[in-house]
Amino acid sequence: MDIENYCIEELSRIHDRTGFSCGVVELDQYLQRDARRHNVSGFNYTKVLVENGKNNIIGFYSYAAASLSRQSFPTDQLNKLPNHEIPCFRLTRFGIDIRYQKSGFGAYLLYCALKHAVELSSNIGGYAKNEGVKSFYIKHGFYPLSGLLLYLPIKEIRAELSVSK
Repeated sequence: MDIENYCIEELSRIHDRTGFSCGVVELDQYLQRDARRHNVSGFNYTKVLVENGKNNIIGFYSYAAASLSRQSFPTDQLNKLPNHEIPCFRLTRFGIDIRYQKSGFGAYLLYCALKHAVELSSNIGGYAKNEGVKSFYIKHGFYPLSGLLLYLPIKEIRAELSVSK
């Protein structure tokens, strides 16, 4: 994968949502039916990974502003946190088309989402929909909170992005 041939764009009418399938029906349906409407309403925002000059969606992520209670974090982290809700960037949905899975596109799209998070907030949260997705995030440095809820401090993202340049 040569990243210069790909770009991240805000989901719009020009993107072919009908041809996308990541293997998770709920994610496919969200992208096809709700994501653009949510972008317009401001409820959630979706970005798509496409090849330059093409409209086929390789992958997507949706995000929203959120907060987590202080008690959601491990006890060894509490002394580093303020005594109120912690603002975060919530990665609400994430999918890579089946044709592009296991070829580096997922890691690249996650990198783009994390880079975007650095621009938007001071902590990042992510919610995994199943254990397979959870293990993907953990493999990429996220910390588990409870169940399928994970987080990655913005400080660590910044450090990683500065190394990756």
